Amino acid sequence: MKLLDYAWNTATSISGRDHQNLRLLLDEDLVNPILSSDSRGYVIKLPVPRRVKEGLYTMHGLYFDEDTTSWLSSWRLFKASLYHTSLHAAYSNFPSYSDWARGKDSAAATYSVSLIEDIKVTLEAARDWRGLLGDIAYANYISSLRVHDPDDIDGRALRFATKLLFKIWGVNHSNSNPSDEDIIISNLSNEITQLVRQSVSTKQDNNSLLLQAADTVY
Repeated sequence: MKLLDYAWNTATSISGRDHQNLRLLLDEDLVNPILSSDSRGYVIKLPVPRRVKEGLYTMHGLYFDEDTTSWLSSWRLFKASLYHTSLHAAYSNFPSYSDWARGKDSAAATYSVSLIEDIKVTLEAARDWRGLLGDIAYANYISSLRVHDPDDIDGRALRFATKLLFKIWGVNHSNSNPSDEDIIISNLSNEITQLVRQSVSTKQDNNSLLLQAADTVY
């Protein structure tokens, strides 16, 4: 099976969508996966390995040798991107946050919604698509390795956002003596995860629990 056929069959199976309301593009010049939408539905854009020189490839800003171990790693990262974006296409309703986000700082609101929806689709996958979680967890771990110590990040907001993301992923960079900031982040992680978990289990139509979780992060 060709890569595009595999990606398309996987995306449509997970999302429950077809060519009428889903697009999927593979692009070797793309650095990170992108989930967007057009007038007909979701658009998934995924990076694929691009050859840099003989025996060396790049994808997701990482570099891979032309050997079995590297190909396995890049394949797992590609699948994680495919799974994650497809899960969003299946379960996320980003327009439902539009009224909440109006008038807020765009970057902070986007981060808040993205984080809450990431938690949501992971919980949905744990119920319906448990077999996908291994590759997604692997990709999260590889991504976390690119930040040696989040405490070294300049800018309180960016540092806080990064550490909260790692906490949600289950990646621990902290030492045995957590700072006041680490304690706040741990408590926040527990609070928003509980709100999203409750929303997924009750499937509230008014989305109030997800909005509450996004507002808590913001």
